[in-house]
Amino acid sequence: MAERKPNLWCLFCKTDGRLIMGLLFDEARALVSNLESTQLEYWYAWKDEWPDWRSVNQVEGLTEMIFRVVPVKPPPPPKGTEESSLQIEGQSFRQVEAGEQPLASADFVLRDKKRFKKRLQVTIVSGHNIFRTYTRDISVGGINVEESLPEWLNGHFKVRIAKPGSKQQIELTCCLIEGQSIDERFRLAILPLQSGDDEKNLETWIAA
Repeated sequence: MAERKPNLWCLFCKTDGRLIMGLLFDEARALVSNLESTQLEYWYAWKDEWPDWRSVNQVEGLTEMIFRVVPVKPPPPPKGTEESSLQIEGQSFRQVEAGEQPLASADFVLRDKKRFKKRLQVTIVSGHNIFRTYTRDISVGGINVEESLPEWLNGHFKVRIAKPGSKQQIELTCCLIEGQSIDERFRLAILPLQSGDDEKNLETWIAA
């Protein structure tokens, strides 16, 4: 008997039209469980055996926080120096030193998100694979890059963005925008930010 493939999940935000596809259940739960309670009513989920979307509040277990017991107590967190951190749902937006090792079909809707025509260095990390390119333009909702993205890139992945002549970078979690052909993939979606303040901080960093 052939092994049954796991269901893949999609998430949709009604407020900004953002669609995130191809998630395993734990990945979807990690994202949803970090949303503020006031945001949940705007988010919908679908998996590949359902006829239609459902509110995330109606999906059993999807809004529950993921918790696992760590058998060994971790050491004290590192002290903040030049690195600053802001929490973003399901990811971490933080400035990092250059050279530090990184952590391992729908239209992209930008709407009210201001797009900046800036050429910033982009480093994409997925597993053991690394791809480097530059931005054509960027907003707090997504990134448009100069070179077509490699075939091995899928799911969620880390993206580091650096400004010319600066040692500081930011790190975000992104996914591909669906509907692009395999040899012409230039657009990435930034996973939703947890609050309006996070969006303002990211936009300020991009604009500076």
